[in-house]
Amino acid sequence: MFENLPFITNLGLSALIIGIGATAIMDIWALFLKVAFNIPSLNYAFVGRWLGHLPKSQIVHQNIGTSPVIKGEMMIGWIAHYAIGVIFAAALLLIVGLAWSRSPHAIPALMTGIVTVGFPFLMMQP
Repeated sequence: MFENLPFITNLGLSALIIGIGATAIMDIWALFLKVAFNIPSLNYAFVGRWLGHLPKSQIVHQNIGTSPVIKGEMMIGWIAHYAIGVIFAAALLLIVGLAWSRSPHAIPALMTGIVTVGFPFLMMQP
């Protein structure tokens, strides 16, 4: 896509586009599930709340819903949600190579999807 740019710029732009696009598709799917089947979506304010408590050295919460509210936690959570999508896209591109962004095929994307779905369960909610 950005063949004539230096590697790091090419990687960054490709990761930004792929990460934001994939995260947006995930959010559209969550919205569809909410509207069509009344399945509630994730509350990214809780991600912001968790991140907001990190500078206070609080990593573990018995129940994040009852932890003190952090100012701007909703915005922090949504920004983190999309930033994590970009980071996962960059990891995919570093593993499979930038050429994949010009000619993508399903297996690397599906494997990344499986790993990234498991990531919050293994890291955040063990």
